[in-house]
Amino acid sequence: MKNQFFTVILILSVLLTACNLSTIEATSTPEVNLIYTMVAETVSAQGTMMAATYQVPPTPIPTAALTFTPLPTANLTPLVATSNPTQGIGTGGLASSSCDQAAFVADVTIPDGTVMSAGQSFTKTWRLKNAGSCTWNTSYKAVFAGGDAIGAAAAVALPQTVAPGATVDISVPMVAPTNSGNFSGYWKLENASSQLFGIGTNVATFSVVIVVQNGTVVTSSAGTAYPTATINYFAVQSVNSWSVSPSTNYTGACPVTIKLEAVMIASSAGDVTYHFIRGDGKTTIPVTKTYASGGSVFVTDSFDVSTSGTYSDAIYIDSPNHTNFGGPSNIVVTCP
Repeated sequence: MKNQFFTVILILSVLLTACNLSTIEATSTPEVNLIYTMVAETVSAQGTMMAATYQVPPTPIPTAALTFTPLPTANLTPLVATSNPTQGIGTGGLASSSCDQAAFVADVTIPDGTVMSAGQSFTKTWRLKNAGSCTWNTSYKAVFAGGDAIGAAAAVALPQTVAPGATVDISVPMVAPTNSGNFSGYWKLENASSQLFGIGTNVATFSVVIVVQNGTVVTSSAGTAYPTATINYFAVQSVNSWSVSPSTNYTGACPVTIKLEAVMIASSAGDVTYHFIRGDGKTTIPVTKTYASGGSVFVTDSFDVSTSGTYSDAIYIDSPNHTNFGGPSNIVVTCP
């Protein structure tokens, strides 16, 4: 556009000059004609350049020629949402640990490692505590979570409502296998929304562990049949020889790290998974130790103390026993 503007100014200047020339020198006709010719050629050339840069707008498509063909719907199958297509154990995932959480209290019957005869019927009873914030009702269930079913049903409803902090005894009828060997069944709890939860925030199982022995049996005065032979089943037999450092009665600068060590003895080769339960209710991450053969290994724990008080620690065997072996319960710390 700037070039066009300057070109027009130039043409006007030439025309004015031409007019002046014609006035001053009327007799110089050839020169005036030459100027007119130059002006005409310049205007023609400018028009050609403008024509070259001009673009003709495209011709719009008439709307009458546009047609739309709808997609056929006769063969389309609508999607139907199914909230719970397959009803089964734990179909709702994991429950919130703050709402639903259990704590193991005791094996009321059939402690882990009980020796039984083949095909023997028995009832396993666990005592569990409601360690969460939600009340358990009779829609809650104990459900089989893995291992050996040992003739049990897949799920057994809780016998009563259990408020937070209360305990409940859960009994499951079982039948020992007819073949000899060691058998372990693992169980969890399920809430009314089919969500699983278990012992502690790590959703640990509670278990039944039996030893079946074929052969000659003897009968006790109580009428219980026991095999004459025993099987060396795998289990943690004891956790003892606890040591505490700096000491079980510490007075000094705080914060201080309390370190604990104990001896864990297992009956044979295998993996033992355990965690520590501290006096404030906090638990450590489960740890697994492998036994190449029966014997003892050292287990350790430590925690920091910044205020005076009495502290405790205990070890819990997640597998294979599912047993709380306890630990030091009277660690006194005095911070000046």
